[in-house]
Amino acid sequence: MLHRVFLMTPMMAISTFGYFLWRLSTGVEYAQVQTETFTVLAVCQWFNVLNCRSETHSAFDLNLLRNKWLLIGLLLGNVLHFLVVYTDPLSRIFHTRPIAPSEFFLIGAVASLVLWAEEIRKFFARRKLREGMPINP
Repeated sequence: MLHRVFLMTPMMAISTFGYFLWRLSTGVEYAQVQTETFTVLAVCQWFNVLNCRSETHSAFDLNLLRNKWLLIGLLLGNVLHFLVVYTDPLSRIFHTRPIAPSEFFLIGAVASLVLWAEEIRKFFARRKLREGMPINP
C-alpha cells in the first residue's frame, strides 16, 4: 500500500499545484484560482477513491453500482462541494467563488491524472501477476 501512496501523492501534487500555477499565469483572479484549485484537489480525491477499490483490478473493471455506500459517499461529497462553492453562506465561510461550467471539464481532466497514473501501475501489476512475479519489489 505504501508504494501506491508514493505514486498517488506526487500525482495529486502535480495536478493541484500545476493547475494553480497555470491558472495564475493566465491572469485569472487569485480568489477564482483558489476555488478552482480546491476543486481540483477534491476531484483528485474522488478519483483516488475509485482507485483504492482494488490493488490490481482497473477502476473500470469493477461494478461501481454494486457498492451503494461508495456511491452515496461520492454523491454526498459532490453535493457538499457544490454547496461550499455555490451557496452564499458557505462560500463566504470558505472564501470560494462560483466556477464556470466550462471549467469543470478542464478540472476533471487535470484531476484525472491520479486515475490514469494508477491505471498504468495496475496494468503492470496485473502483468507481473500473470508472469508469476510478486507485485511489490
